[in-house]
Amino acid sequence: MNSFILDVLNDLHRKEKDISDLVFVLPNKRSGVILKNELAAFSKEFQFAPSILSVEEFVQEISDLQLVSPTRLLIETYKAYRSTTPSENPESFDQFLNWGPRLIQDFIEIDRYLIDVDDLFKGIMQLKSIEAFGKDPKTPMVRNYLKFWDQLLPIYDELRATLIRNGFGHQGLMYRQALEHLESYLNLNEVNKYVILGFNALNASEEIIFKELLSHEMAEVYWDNDQYFLDNEVEEAGLFMRGYFNSWPYYQNHPVLGIHNHYTSPKSIRSVETPKSVGQAKFVGGLIKTLWQKNKCHNTAIVLAHETLLIPLLTALPDEVDVVNITMGFPLKSTPVAGLIASLFDLQTNGKDNQYYYKYIINVLSNPLIHGLFNTNHSHWINDVIVYIHEQNLTFVSVDQLKLKAPENSDWIDLIFGSWQTPSQALDHLILLIEQIKHKSSKNSRVDILILECLYKFYTLFNSLKIDIDTFEGMESIKTLEHLYTNLLEEATLDFKGEPVKGLQIMGILESRVLDFETVIVTTVNEGVLPAGKQQHSFIPYDVKRAFDLPTIKEKDAIYAYHFYHLMQRASEVYLIYDAVVDRLQGGECSRYLLQLEVGGIHTIQRTKAVAETPLQQEQSLSVSKSELALESLKELGSYGYSPSALTLYIKDPLLFYRRYLLGLKETNELEESMAARTFGNAIHNTLEALYKPLKGAQLSASTLAQMRSQAASLAEIFFKEEMKGADIKSGKNLLTFEVGKHYIFQLIDEDLRMIKEGNSIKIVCIEEKLEAYIPISSIPYKIKLRGKIDRVDEFNGKTRVIDYKTGSNITASSLKIKDWSALGSNYDKYHKCFQILCYAYIWKANNPKTISLEGGVYALKNMSLGFLKLGIPEEDSKSFHFDLDAVVLNRFEKTLIDLISSIHDSTVPFESIEVS
Repeated sequence: MNSFILDVLNDLHRKEKDISDLVFVLPNKRSGVILKNELAAFSKEFQFAPSILSVEEFVQEISDLQLVSPTRLLIETYKAYRSTTPSENPESFDQFLNWGPRLIQDFIEIDRYLIDVDDLFKGIMQLKSIEAFGKDPKTPMVRNYLKFWDQLLPIYDELRATLIRNGFGHQGLMYRQALEHLESYLNLNEVNKYVILGFNALNASEEIIFKELLSHEMAEVYWDNDQYFLDNEVEEAGLFMRGYFNSWPYYQNHPVLGIHNHYTSPKSIRSVETPKSVGQAKFVGGLIKTLWQKNKCHNTAIVLAHETLLIPLLTALPDEVDVVNITMGFPLKSTPVAGLIASLFDLQTNGKDNQYYYKYIINVLSNPLIHGLFNTNHSHWINDVIVYIHEQNLTFVSVDQLKLKAPENSDWIDLIFGSWQTPSQALDHLILLIEQIKHKSSKNSRVDILILECLYKFYTLFNSLKIDIDTFEGMESIKTLEHLYTNLLEEATLDFKGEPVKGLQIMGILESRVLDFETVIVTTVNEGVLPAGKQQHSFIPYDVKRAFDLPTIKEKDAIYAYHFYHLMQRASEVYLIYDAVVDRLQGGECSRYLLQLEVGGIHTIQRTKAVAETPLQQEQSLSVSKSELALESLKELGSYGYSPSALTLYIKDPLLFYRRYLLGLKETNELEESMAARTFGNAIHNTLEALYKPLKGAQLSASTLAQMRSQAASLAEIFFKEEMKGADIKSGKNLLTFEVGKHYIFQLIDEDLRMIKEGNSIKIVCIEEKLEAYIPISSIPYKIKLRGKIDRVDEFNGKTRVIDYKTGSNITASSLKIKDWSALGSNYDKYHKCFQILCYAYIWKANNPKTISLEGGVYALKNMSLGFLKLGIPEEDSKSFHFDLDAVVLNRFEKTLIDLISSIHDSTVPFESIEVS
């Protein structure tokens, strides 16, 4: 089947047109390249190539204006706003950037559709006045609200005059100016004959230009659409052309060119449901592998409805695909370089007193582009700096501290972390940094060409930005520069341009205009993408748009419909792939166009689900057998001494015990901005130790406790700061946590005071006492030691109490009762607190055998209203409990200890994950 372009060339040949004398006008530049290639194959003899213009180039040629840069357009619009706004309280440039870009888009659309600006802004003002009716017009809010809408026309007039005076114009202004210059342009170029092809939705300016060319017999227009969509009034894809053919006088006496009947021809259309973007990329990769083996993907196009899928797709393409042509704009904000620039802006805008927030420093240093700046011998300092930040718990880090860690890299540190005092200086830093990264990257033969292209794009963007802002006084701060940069980045793209006639073709929806392929693969065919849905980025109300024939959601949906169906008109094989996973409030819904295809009944849609191939893996047992080396390590560990926490970790998960105590794998030492539970607990324990330890061997009294309470706050501050290694504890979450910690300490002191006042006696025996004890185990040929640090031992009315402080989750009296003694050494979740207390009691009794009466328990500092929670031992009937940790209880616990430690040292018992066992 011939392509649309080839059909046009054949028609021109039948009419005996001299191709060399024609001027072709097409929707975009890519279609112009394809036209040149088709001409080369079509021509049988030597001839000069015709002039080929995109519609933007054609309009610019008529208007005689130069396209203004986005930055300059924002600046000139702001200047127009300032010059037309009363001097009291004008908004800054930074504030203007919140609404200025939307206003500019409205101005562009107004000019493209040749709207009478006086009537339009008068209508908007009237509508807004009606909305404000009934409200007090004297209030500042209502007054400013109406003043804003009243300013739009003066801003528009001032901006238009300034741009034209300097020979510049935005896209809309060039269209409006083109109409004013059209008559003189046609007179100067009356010998030219124009061939206009591949258009669908025309703005008012294009419509008048094309009608004028047709009325002067200077052009032929070839519309690329199928008769099916023109004949069916409900089909959105024919909305615009039906209007042109019915209303243009030219078509009352002339035939319509370019209309065909290909859509209803037999086609294989498959809709494919995939999970997430990666699922789409993987499916397309597998599909391309099949098609490549079949016909080298001849005349095949992958059309990305969402451009961000490009990188995953390129990664998923099979190795045998050796030629790929990418013609599309990839969002610059999604590139690796944009991530680095964002990190640098975060670093600079969140610094204080020449110090930078540690997360932003780590983000910058962790970027691969920064790694590439340093020689291999010096690159290790990055890891040293990150480790240093975590070890010292530094929330903010100065440049001097970084230099101390890496004096040999001082110049690079100044380049990366040098303070940006002004926007101009910031751009100088960024430009120099990009130059250095590019210089280093160019020497690397393995560098990704995409990175080099990104670096060049950012280099030109920042240079252009610097030229535009150097003479602009409104650029007040780095934050404003970041705001402007972010606005520009939203619209900036990295344009891929390759050999358009070779290999697999990858493009966006708009790049597919005028082009035809036998096999078409469309990704992200989801509602909200195809079509885009309601996106109100305009100050012009919907009713006003309807009244002035400006495009609304209806027209925009019709444009999407045309592009979608155009892809299938000449295709024989179509794959429509969509993401079926609901992500938050997005995704999961296929495009309405898929449903319309099914309901239309013209084609049968084959629905399939793409499921990723998951290789079957045999279940592996998570266990480690005890080697000679492991048994030797256990011997050393037993001789050094088992702590209660080590034994409870073995009960919880033997494999974790193996990793922690035999392999020495510790938990990652994360930097604490807000206090972690362990840090919180340590600070409280240290404070209580400092308060109670001086009273060792003494009876508590109301006066000593009152004095202790007066010292508690200052001591707590010292120990909390010490644990946080200098981090701020006087603001944010840390302040709240610190206050909670003080409350816990006060509660414990108050509990002791309450007990004293009730007539009880409390004698402090020891605080944070480190004790050791040997346990006899006949099955182990060497001595095994137990060791522990007991939070507090006191005598309460003559009875010795072994006390453990708990600052964590809520503890109740029932969680300290042993209901099933046999599970004490195996059920971590239920009995690990009981096990720990018995361990401390066992060690204490071994060191103090004359202790007559012994109890154990917990002070739950989170809920001190419960008082002292005693460890409960079941009576013979298993229904009641006693609290005496006598010889019978401790002997019984000793057997549990012996069984547990024997299992640890048994060479036949592997370290096995509790999940498997």
